[in-house]
Amino acid sequence: MVFLVVPVIALTLIRIFWKKGAFNHPLSKIAVALLLCGIFGNLTDRLVQGFMLEEIKSAGFWFRLCEGYVVDFLAFKLPLYDKIVPSSGGWWPAFNVADSCICVAAVLLFIGGLRDEAANKKQAAVS
Repeated sequence: MVFLVVPVIALTLIRIFWKKGAFNHPLSKIAVALLLCGIFGNLTDRLVQGFMLEEIKSAGFWFRLCEGYVVDFLAFKLPLYDKIVPSSGGWWPAFNVADSCICVAAVLLFIGGLRDEAANKKQAAVS
């Protein structure tokens, strides 16, 4: 249930802050785009994959909706990676595309916030 409520709250907050002009910097706009991609990617997985998995086919609608699973993971082998990390068997750690978008967006928003704060301090010093 929480995995359906949190994205809806996040989308609502993004819309409110967008209307207030909180994302004027190009870096912030890229971050919001990545954040939206991550949110919609995870929502799509939860809503669609929860209905396609054989293990929960007999479960009711609400259970399948709330217990939807995220499956957009990438797993691939890298040449010579097994030489660096022998226990990996050459496999790079699997990662989730949507969550990666959300993490990159968070870093970009953090950097953008630091830049805005530095610019505000510089402007206050000039005034």
